[in-house]
Amino acid sequence: MNKNEAVKKCVASNLKKCRKKCGMTMEEVAKEIGVTRQCIGMYENSARIPRMDRLLRILNLYGTTLEELVDDGKKEEEPPAEIEEDENE
Repeated sequence: MNKNEAVKKCVASNLKKCRKKCGMTMEEVAKEIGVTRQCIGMYENSARIPRMDRLLRILNLYGTTLEELVDDGKKEEEPPAEIEEDENE
């Protein structure tokens, strides 16, 4: 899977999680943003990515951010901090 596909799947998965967390159905979300239920299903199954105007409405509706939407839950490991030696020892 290339990086674009991975991001698409991550966005789709997070859209679904956010909707469920808000306690909304696909029909309710569709009505709020002016699309069909099938369109919401395509967003949540990574068949389609929402246009920016719709994505912003969805983010507002869910009370989330774009950063949270693309978060795959994997923390990038930071390289270990170098330990500075104390010259007085």
